[in-house]
Amino acid sequence: MVYYVENGAATQVDWGSTDMGNSATLVKFIVYARSHYPAQHYALILSNHGGGIEGAMWDDSSSHHLTMTGLTSALVGGAVHFDVVGFDACLMSMVEVAYQLRSYSDYLVSSEEVTYLHAFHYDLILTNLVNNPQMSGRDLASIIVTYCHDDNADGTFSAIDLSHIDNVASSVSTLAQALKSGLSLYGNQIRNARTGSEHYAYSYYVDVYDFAYLLSQDQSIGANIKNAAVDVMGAIDNAVISNWHGAIHTRSHGLSIYFDTSKSSYQSMLQGFAPDYGSLDFSVSIGWKGFVEAYLQVDGTP
Repeated sequence: MVYYVENGAATQVDWGSTDMGNSATLVKFIVYARSHYPAQHYALILSNHGGGIEGAMWDDSSSHHLTMTGLTSALVGGAVHFDVVGFDACLMSMVEVAYQLRSYSDYLVSSEEVTYLHAFHYDLILTNLVNNPQMSGRDLASIIVTYCHDDNADGTFSAIDLSHIDNVASSVSTLAQALKSGLSLYGNQIRNARTGSEHYAYSYYVDVYDFAYLLSQDQSIGANIKNAAVDVMGAIDNAVISNWHGAIHTRSHGLSIYFDTSKSSYQSMLQGFAPDYGSLDFSVSIGWKGFVEAYLQVDGTP
């Protein structure tokens, strides 16, 4: 169903049975909205299940979902550059996701942790937008975070300026190179930082700032790793314009990253829930994937 809401009244367009996990459906919706309701500014909110690098928007009837590459394909097909893309969905506030979307939106609003029903308070968000229709995408992204406090102690939400995500990715790549080169000398320190990092419902999603912070505080680790970690922290501070977290996740800074600790889990990811991980822009362009693979070999975990 598509609804056009105006002055409290909703006009319904019946599209019949629609597969929400099919990228063609999202293309159809974006094209329909921009052709029937042209605007100077656009925001896209995706509300459903989310799984980070796994994708989002599971359709209960078809069991299909939008993979990250499928989502990218839909955004290309829709041919709209968005002021804001928001995920009213779990686990989507990842460096990999933000990097994948960097060319299609100015800002990303998402959660590192699982979210709960009605996490986006649309009534409050839209009231602010109606009262200030000239607000910038930056302001809208920040307002969404302000009203996404779902009153759960494990809740998280952040707004990310995607114009800074290339710098985040570059700093992560430099850190990955330093970590990979230092595995033989500093494997225990790296493992301790990984084990101690803030993580989420998927334990292999860790807060990248917190991981970098723990590295930077270890006096026994090499200066090149410490310096690269500090650069990651600075890049994330610049990219995350608004961040909220509940009491359980006090060390959440807005962006997580895939960092597995088990070779079998990593292989299951590639063969199962995120088979397109290797073809994501972040995996192709940034050295993090190579570091994780080297780390798992050194770690020796079955």
